[in-house]
Amino acid sequence: MVNTSGKEGNTLFLKETGYSDTGWRGVQTINANTTADRPASPPIGYQFFDTTLGKPVWYSGTVWKDAIGNIV
Repeated sequence: MVNTSGKEGNTLFLKETGYSDTGWRGVQTINANTTADRPASPPIGYQFFDTTLGKPVWYSGTVWKDAIGNIV
């Protein structure tokens, strides 16, 4: 895997097939921080690792939920 610049917010690419400049696809990177520092208005389905809770959470469009659907 290759990060285009090593900075947060840039696209991470995964080499699946092919040679040279072919076979790459962008993949979602998962940001991590505390509950207080979650993004304010991410897109629906956005995944975030909450270091306060110690687990991943997803944004539903209105609230954050954990893997079993609890609002967190």
